[in-house]
Amino acid sequence: MSLHLQNLSGADIRLVLQIAETLSAGRDSKTLRQEIAGDLLELLRADYFASFIWDEDRQLFDKAVFLNMTSENIQRYQDYYHQCDPITPTLQRRRKATLVSEVMPQEDLERTEFFNDFLMRDGLHHGINLYAYDGNLNIGDLRIWRAKRRPRFGKREAVLLNTLLPFFRNALIHAKTVEGLGARSITLDRKYMKTRHYLSRRESDIALLVCKGLTDPEIANALGISFSTVRTHLKHLFLKLDVTTRTEMICALLEDVVEISY
Repeated sequence: MSLHLQNLSGADIRLVLQIAETLSAGRDSKTLRQEIAGDLLELLRADYFASFIWDEDRQLFDKAVFLNMTSENIQRYQDYYHQCDPITPTLQRRRKATLVSEVMPQEDLERTEFFNDFLMRDGLHHGINLYAYDGNLNIGDLRIWRAKRRPRFGKREAVLLNTLLPFFRNALIHAKTVEGLGARSITLDRKYMKTRHYLSRRESDIALLVCKGLTDPEIANALGISFSTVRTHLKHLFLKLDVTTRTEMICALLEDVVEISY
């Protein structure tokens, strides 16, 4: 951890580890963002949470997840206010946690339509944003806000978000891979996996469940085996597929599916 985190309380450290563990659990993008929202607000002593997935093809923010904001206001953002948003285009280009006041002075923001007709409708006043990138592609964000009565965000919150950034980015990349697999995972045939990769039936079962986004405890429960047995099979899978992560394993199997489809 960064030296800036040495002064964290025990409760804060537990929250950081809890959020990192949640992000490492292999969830879909919506679920993982929903599950960290409350912990992030507690850790950052904030009031409002919103998160979007950037759709590069349509050039818009989609798949909104939010906490303590109204669905009507989120829809208003997607329908109209993203067009007059004076801060997000600049924030989106940043590769680290950035205070909103770093891209636009608070007094200037408060004079905009975006602030008065959108942000203040739910009470959002002080903000800090984080955007995750896969190479040059923005793949998702975290937008954290405090109410007017609260102090502005500072270095502590930026350091905490930057500490969590690698976990958030990797979780979104993994989720995107699993979601992109979609129905094609059905075509991953056990017989083909045995012939192509010399996987046992149990290894094939586990590989299929990993592709569906299940965590190790969920796989153990689904197959009626112990957690340690799942981990042992995963080690064998990694060796046979010559990979080191679940995402690499899914990609290796997905390449097989694409080859079959042609």
